Amino acid sequence: MTDRHAISVLVRNDPGVLQRVSGLFSRRGYNIDSISVGDSGQERCRARRLEPPGRSICPA
Repeated sequence: MTDRHAISVLVRNDPGVLQRVSGLFSRRGYNIDSISVGDSGQERCRARRLEPPGRSICPA
């Protein structure tokens, strides 16, 4: 069974940030199913939500 996980990240709204964040996952062999970007309420910052596929490593 594959569980859904979500990682929320607060990053500066600078060019190339999305590439650097997604590169962290790809270098380690993870895929990203979904990326959502929205306002964070802080000037110059954006909220990003990443959803990598995977299974839980913690027993239920």
